[in-house]
Amino acid sequence: MRLEASPFVILPVNTVSVDLGLDQSICEGSDVVLTATPSGVTTIASYEWVDLNTGLVVSTTGPDYTIVDLSSDMNIGVTITSGDECTNGVTALDEVIITMLPTLFASAEFESVETEICEGATVTYNVINPVNTGLNPTWEWTVTGAVGQVVTGTGAAFETFTYTPAIGDVVSLTVVSDELCADLTPVDAVLMNTLIINPVITTAVTIDSDDADNSICEGTAVTFTATPGNVLGAETYQWYLNGVAQLGETGVTYTTSGLQDNDVLSVEMNGDNACEVQDIVASSDIVMDVQPTTTVNVTISANPGLTACQGSDIVLTAT
Repeated sequence: MRLEASPFVILPVNTVSVDLGLDQSICEGSDVVLTATPSGVTTIASYEWVDLNTGLVVSTTGPDYTIVDLSSDMNIGVTITSGDECTNGVTALDEVIITMLPTLFASAEFESVETEICEGATVTYNVINPVNTGLNPTWEWTVTGAVGQVVTGTGAAFETFTYTPAIGDVVSLTVVSDELCADLTPVDAVLMNTLIINPVITTAVTIDSDDADNSICEGTAVTFTATPGNVLGAETYQWYLNGVAQLGETGVTYTTSGLQDNDVLSVEMNGDNACEVQDIVASSDIVMDVQPTTTVNVTISANPGLTACQGSDIVLTAT
C-alpha cells in the first residue's frame, strides 16, 4: 500500500486591527458618520460600537455608526471580532474623540457718521462692534422709504454704506456670518444713533416804511420795517442805505431823518433755519422821494405910503 502526501496550505496569521481615523472637531447639531476600516481580516464576525463616556453599547449593526445632532463632546470606540479561520474570535479596538464646537451667534452695531444733515446731502453708515461675523460675512443694507433700496455684498467693502436719504427713510442692516459653526440666520444689526434730516427752507424778506408813498420833506424821520418769511424768530438783519451797510442797524426796524432825494433803502436777512436755500436773502429796494425845505418870505407895502392923513384909505399889499 502506497501513501501519497497531500500538500499543506499554510494560512498566515494576520494581525487584526481597525481604524476610525483621526480625532475630529465637529459643529454642534451636526450629524457625524464614523466608519470602521478593518485590516488583517477578511471576515468580520461582529461590530460593537460603544460610547466610551458612558460605557453604553450604541450599535452592533455594521462598519458605520452615525451620531445624530451632536450635542456634546463624545468618545466613541468600535470593537471588531474576526471570523477568519486563523484569527477567529480575535478582537481589535479603536476609538475616536469627537470635540463639539458650539454654535456661534453673530451680532453687530452700526451708526451714521453724520447726526444731522440737510435734505439732499449724503450720509455714510459704518458697521461697528461686529462679533462672531467671520472674515467674509454677508451684509445687507436696506432703505425703507419713498424710494426703497437694498444693497448686499460680502466682506469689509460692504461694512460702509453711503447714500442720499429722504425725510422718513429707515435704514436697517442684517449680517450672515461665515464663521465656522456660526448660525446662518440673518441677524439684525442695532442702529446706535439717530440721524436728523432737516428740510431745506426758502426764506424771504420784504420792507416797507411808515410813509405810505415814500415821499417826504427833507428832515422828516422815517421808520422802515422788515417782514420775514419762513423763519423761526432768531433771524438777524443788516440795513443798507445806497448799498452801504449802516453800522449797528441790525434790528427788524431802521429809523432815520437824514434821507436825501433818491436815497435807496434795503435790508439783508440771515435766516435761522438749519437748512436754507440761501442763508442770506435781500429785500427789494425802496427809493425815497425827498422834497427840499424852502424859506418863505413876505413883504408888505402900503399905498399911498406909510404916512397918511387920518381918515384916509390905505391899501396894504403882501408880496
